[in-house]
Amino acid sequence: MRLIDWSRGTAVRIAALTSILVIAVVSLLGIFVYALVNDAMQGRVRAQISEEIEQVIADHGPVDQSKLIAAIESRTHAGVFRRFAYRLTKPDGTHITGDAWIAASFVGWHWQQIDQAPDRSRAERRVLVLTRDVGSNLFVSIARDAHWITDLEQELGQLLLRALGLAVVAALFVSMLVKRLIGRRIADVTETARVVMNGNLTQRVPVSTAGDDFDRLAATLNEMLDRIRALMDGLSQVTNDIAHDLRTPLGRLRQKIEQVRDDAVLLPGHASALDQAIEEVDGLLATFTAMLRIAQIDSGARRSGFKSIDLGETVQTVCEAYEPNAEDTGHVLVAHVAEEVHIEGDRDLLAQMFANLVENALTHTPAGTTIRVSVRPSSTGMVVVVADNGPGVPAGEIDKIFGRFYRAEASRTTPGTGLGLSLAAAIARLHGGTITATDNAPGLRISVLFPTDSLA
Repeated sequence: MRLIDWSRGTAVRIAALTSILVIAVVSLLGIFVYALVNDAMQGRVRAQISEEIEQVIADHGPVDQSKLIAAIESRTHAGVFRRFAYRLTKPDGTHITGDAWIAASFVGWHWQQIDQAPDRSRAERRVLVLTRDVGSNLFVSIARDAHWITDLEQELGQLLLRALGLAVVAALFVSMLVKRLIGRRIADVTETARVVMNGNLTQRVPVSTAGDDFDRLAATLNEMLDRIRALMDGLSQVTNDIAHDLRTPLGRLRQKIEQVRDDAVLLPGHASALDQAIEEVDGLLATFTAMLRIAQIDSGARRSGFKSIDLGETVQTVCEAYEPNAEDTGHVLVAHVAEEVHIEGDRDLLAQMFANLVENALTHTPAGTTIRVSVRPSSTGMVVVVADNGPGVPAGEIDKIFGRFYRAEASRTTPGTGLGLSLAAAIARLHGGTITATDNAPGLRISVLFPTDSLA
């Protein structure tokens, strides 16, 4: 199967949608957790800094500058293991006391990257700074080391990436499982439909014990197929009954006409009229015989007698049988059989199909026409082609030639029942084949494809 065909499958689309949804849910959940944890950590640091600056202001008051300076200096010189950094500045940024590396250019919260701290242990670290106007033209800034938030963010990010990777793997596994389960059920329906279209009306869609939507669909389709088969059986029975009921009186009528022609004293012209009547009755009998044969083939009754036959030898035999007829009518019949190939089928029916195709070409093409019959392999099986360089069939009618009783306008005056190609199509369906007609430019080309699985 080509990749483009595989990607268009419903099961593949459902599997892809499942994967996308799983990955999207995991991604959104990861982003939410990341944002929530990050906000909680930053909120904790902000609360500590706010509490510390309130403590400094409450203990020493903004109006007593000397006490405030003393408090900040005492906290600044508390040691390298202190939790906070402090700085006292004027509104114009003039440093008064404390940690001079703290940026205190504006009031409020801001992040600062430390690269000039006195102790190198703080190099290349982030701190969170709060600067507040405490009055008397003084700004107090307090910073808190928050590098651990960055480290935790990185760890959390890596953890979320790993979780996303696992989610992708899980989504692919789930999608492949969904594709397998749904694809198998769809394949069951498709295969059943293909078998039914090939004429086997007894085939049914498998129903599992799960009782799911596919089982309900399968049960509905099977019920529909049961009704279709009942209707087809009823229609076939009506056709058979009509054909049988009419064949008997027509046979008697033919006998009566022959008896009158042979025994009665006829006036001039009456004998030819009776001969024409016999020909018309023979045509009706041939029509009913063909209808009965098509009904029998469509019912699949002949399938039980299938056996391995040589397809090329059957085609060659039919062509040899029609060579004298082709010479008599001024046609050229050429057969090309590629190789010996065996197929499971009914030899008599296949011979009838090929004979109908050759006879159709002989009947509806003028003298001098070349008819080529070939058996050759294709990418999907074996193809039998009957092609001529005659007048062909109008483009608007080429799809109708396999219909029952169809006759092109140009062939209305030629003998025939209009069932020859219909019978050929029924035989092809019985053998799992596909019959098509195309323009041979000039002429008509009829191809019968026998798929690989029908070959013996």
